[in-house]
Amino acid sequence: MSDVTIAGADYSEVSKVAIPLTTATATATYATYVEEGVKAGAIPFGTVDSSSTSTAFTATVDGITELVDGACIMLKNGVVTSASGFTLNVNNLGALPVYSNLAAATRDTNIFNVNYTMLFIYDSTRVSGGAWICYRGYDSSTEVISYQLRAANSVRPAHDKGYHYRLWFSSADGGSWVPANTSTSTNATTSRTANTTPIDPFGPIVYSSHNTTYSAGTKLSAGYLWQQNVLTLGYSFTDSLSLTAYDPVYVKCTPQTDGSAVMQGTTQALPTTADGYIYIFLGLAYSTTNIGLQAHHPVYWHDGTGIRLWTGAEPSAGGSSVSVTQTLSSGTQIGSVTIDGTSTTLYAPTPTTYTLPAATTSTLGGVIVGSGLAITNGVLSLDVASASGVSF
Repeated sequence: MSDVTIAGADYSEVSKVAIPLTTATATATYATYVEEGVKAGAIPFGTVDSSSTSTAFTATVDGITELVDGACIMLKNGVVTSASGFTLNVNNLGALPVYSNLAAATRDTNIFNVNYTMLFIYDSTRVSGGAWICYRGYDSSTEVISYQLRAANSVRPAHDKGYHYRLWFSSADGGSWVPANTSTSTNATTSRTANTTPIDPFGPIVYSSHNTTYSAGTKLSAGYLWQQNVLTLGYSFTDSLSLTAYDPVYVKCTPQTDGSAVMQGTTQALPTTADGYIYIFLGLAYSTTNIGLQAHHPVYWHDGTGIRLWTGAEPSAGGSSVSVTQTLSSGTQIGSVTIDGTSTTLYAPTPTTYTLPAATTSTLGGVIVGSGLAITNGVLSLDVASASGVSF
């Protein structure tokens, strides 16, 4: 290939910008290609031609003269794609079907709007004749970043029976999925109570985007589990039927002594005083009914002085729930505890030593008790060093 320089970018190594498609260990040759491609500093970039249609894309990308497995290109979209799928023809090398990177046997039917930038990778083995794999980062209808959990179906079963379009939480032991509720309702407006099965407040949270009912013990289908997506929250929590758009949404939980938590419902406001609850961040509301589920879920609590991150090591989620019995106001100070912002000193009694009179003679078995015998806090002890009068 001849060297081509465009807009200051060096594309002389463009054929080496290839990601190995093997499922095992990449060969040394491919590893060299990746390293040299990084040094070259560019993935070929082009724009979808104006002659393209919603089902047939054509694009001109400088430096691409042949299609090799792992070849990468970036394209700026010029037309809205079709929900029935589309093909891509780069530099007249052939119109090839476009497949989603999220499902091995599925044509990409996502609707991409104008000016979307998309990454395509060529794979000669996906289907006969080859295909372009579209690695997309945006949900078609909401334009929020989506991330699908790609795990084997056998990873975790349902802990309780759950119905469609629900949020699922990691169980306290991490071995199963706990649905947000166990209601049999299939709409998003019926009142339902939050599931009281304990969850891991730091575990993953996934959204099931399919109308499948999972019985307890049934393994969830990973193909419909999302860690990040837009969803109608009413299927999971009906106390969130009227959300304030663009405000955060939290799952309000009661922390348990074993480190787990029990769900109470959802809220969009963190407390202003200690209330004994913890709050798991779900995501941001996009409308009065929908939220954008995020992949990371920090946990908050109010410690009596302000909102803090909950780590699970705190003595309680709320200062008002700390129980302290104080029977002494003097003695040896051993520490303090803060309750609702007020510091209270903790005391221990001062030890008292009681010593028996010296040279006391017992008539029981002729034992002579000397001055080295003492009772300290109810414990009988013998100081051998000073007990010169002790004999048996």
